[in-house]
Amino acid sequence: MFAGLRFLVQFFGATYLLLNLFPTAAAISCVPNPAYTIPALPSSNPLLNPLRAALDSAFLELLESDKAARKAVYEDACTSDLDSEQEGVICRLETGEEIKDRSSGGAPLFANITSFSIAVTTKEELVYEFHHSAEVQGRAGTGVAIDKDLHGHEQEVLGSRRPGRKIVDGDTAYRIASCTKVFTVLALLLEKDINWDDPVTKWLPELRGPEPTPADDDYGSKSELEELEEVERLINHVHWESITLRSLASQLSGIARQYGIFDLLQTAPENWQGRLERLGFPPVHDEDDVPRSDGRGDQSISREDFLKGVKWQYPIFAPNYQSTYSNTGFILLGMVLEKMAGRKYTDVIAERITRPLGLNRTTFTTPHDRDAVIPAVPNDWDWGNEINMPTGGLYSTAYDTTTFLRSLLRSDMLTEEATNKWLHVQSESPGLYGFYGMPWEIFRTARATSDGRAVTMINKGGDLAGYHSRLAIIPEFGVGASILIAGKPEALPPLRATLDEVLLKVMDGILRHWTEKMYTGTFVARGKLNSSLELGIAETGGLEVKRWISNGTDFLDTIVKVFEYPPLESNSTMQGMQARIFPTGLKRTQKKIEQSVAVGEVWRMGLLTIEDADPVFGSEFCMGDADEGAYAGRAINEMILFKDGDGRLEKVTIPVLKVELVRKTKWMEWIEGTRGLVGQLGL
Repeated sequence: MFAGLRFLVQFFGATYLLLNLFPTAAAISCVPNPAYTIPALPSSNPLLNPLRAALDSAFLELLESDKAARKAVYEDACTSDLDSEQEGVICRLETGEEIKDRSSGGAPLFANITSFSIAVTTKEELVYEFHHSAEVQGRAGTGVAIDKDLHGHEQEVLGSRRPGRKIVDGDTAYRIASCTKVFTVLALLLEKDINWDDPVTKWLPELRGPEPTPADDDYGSKSELEELEEVERLINHVHWESITLRSLASQLSGIARQYGIFDLLQTAPENWQGRLERLGFPPVHDEDDVPRSDGRGDQSISREDFLKGVKWQYPIFAPNYQSTYSNTGFILLGMVLEKMAGRKYTDVIAERITRPLGLNRTTFTTPHDRDAVIPAVPNDWDWGNEINMPTGGLYSTAYDTTTFLRSLLRSDMLTEEATNKWLHVQSESPGLYGFYGMPWEIFRTARATSDGRAVTMINKGGDLAGYHSRLAIIPEFGVGASILIAGKPEALPPLRATLDEVLLKVMDGILRHWTEKMYTGTFVARGKLNSSLELGIAETGGLEVKRWISNGTDFLDTIVKVFEYPPLESNSTMQGMQARIFPTGLKRTQKKIEQSVAVGEVWRMGLLTIEDADPVFGSEFCMGDADEGAYAGRAINEMILFKDGDGRLEKVTIPVLKVELVRKTKWMEWIEGTRGLVGQLGL
């Protein structure tokens, strides 16, 4: 009963939030961001209640939809009881593909064999978590073995029985795969005096190539075709001297994704070579053409053999020409880190990141099964060796990953300036809205904000067999989130889409509501000076200058006339435009009479054009120009906002006009009204 009541409260609460906090977006060009400042948001802040309700409602709905889809398939294909813990596991695995066609949106969670943990943090603390435990768990490895089914019949199964932790929580260990790359780059950022524009060959001289001329004694023992191939390899190998540390970290090196792992001669059984030749592949005469293992399964590779093999790989792109994802690049960065620090990579990560942040469950050592979630699908729980640690070796938990994200939001490990620089785009991905950072996968969207404002999500995903993860921070909203999955990869897209959409929409609404409460109002000059400023929430969201009077003059119209918005005309006004102010991240101090210092937020005003028609071709580009001109050396659009102890805006100073405006109180309104009445009566 109580669970049902909780669901209804969450559903209607979330529905109310969506209907009332997110008005329909209007067509406004080039909306600046961020639109708001971020309040302190500990878990106890009631502002976060709508977020928790909306997320709970959305994830419960996903699970219900998934259960209904599975039930429809299994009732047709399986005879076992779906509610039992182990019954029907083989049947469910075999019929899993059918679920895709019957589930909502074609993207099921496979929740019976997929566990997941989702956690959200603000700068202050963890504010939300949701965990789901699969009813069927416990296969580790990717090898085929003979086992017995639940009826005692022998059959081939993948992996060995490993139940792991049956009920997942915030301390349950998952593999986070390529999310490890974030730790690798951070450890390098913490290296004193690192130069990201150093060529990788400065630190790994083994990659330097010889002169592109084959030795004379190589000739005669090989065919003409083989000799030409060798010359080609010497000439066309990767130009390592042109690849910098920045190129590697931002996926611009142009080198191959892996070494050996995708090569059929390395991954396939020995007796496959003949079959491959019959399928059209040429014979291989030189064993040096067969890549050595990169550490898959029981095989391993030394540092020397890895560098030797990678050195002669053919490039995908010219250096810095086009982005292409490369795990090899981060293995090399791990080697560079070892060279710089003079210690093993795993020791450096522990010394610089996991121990200082208290990430006690984030490790390169395989956790004990009792702390792990091990899915009932082929998985890489036990896979890995030293060579792969920098690109995907970490295990972690929901609590540890959000602690790590919180440290980034607060700039605990780097200065705020260095953190901001780290989160910026380095290269473009093939899509319209995606970019690479170092090593971030950055996504920008305007679909979830009330004013069509683009918001940037800084992400890093990770995938190994059976494990799928995503770390994300949204600096504009001051939140971070992690998704950790053990099970089917199909679960990630619906979980990610649900989390992102709710998080963006609800946080935009929360900050809009908070800004309306704490920042809006009328601010007036003291004494007889007729100057005032009225701040309100724009119809589409954001803080808008509704009215600005300077010494009895409409100052917004003055700005329009002076700076030609539109081209200078005597009757130019603000019609068809909106004056929005936005924070700059800067602070300004002001001495008070008692010699104490007040710290204000620096905001800037921008004039936005309201579009009535579809934008013309090319107008999608928005120039980042927040400077509206100056007068006597002071910016015309700069305002300094000072807040009281409760965080409410109490005073606005406008340096260019040399005026200080204070919040208009009810007492001031009463006095003003009384003066007006006295004037009317002629007293």
